[in-house]
Amino acid sequence: MTHYIDYDAARERLLAITTDPAIIDRLKGLRQADKSAQVCLGAFRDASISLDHLLHGIGKPQLQKKG
Repeated sequence: MTHYIDYDAARERLLAITTDPAIIDRLKGLRQADKSAQVCLGAFRDASISLDHLLHGIGKPQLQKKG
């Protein structure tokens, strides 16, 4: 199942932790990316794969599922 990113909600969560315009602008850039980037990120999320682990080699490889 394909889930798309809720960018409005993501922006609100981002604004709760930073006011750095460079970081906020990157979210805007991601929103404008093609659908394949969004589908890819959604697939990682659906598989509970940690982006910190995948992209930077830090943290645990799997995220704990909520609930």
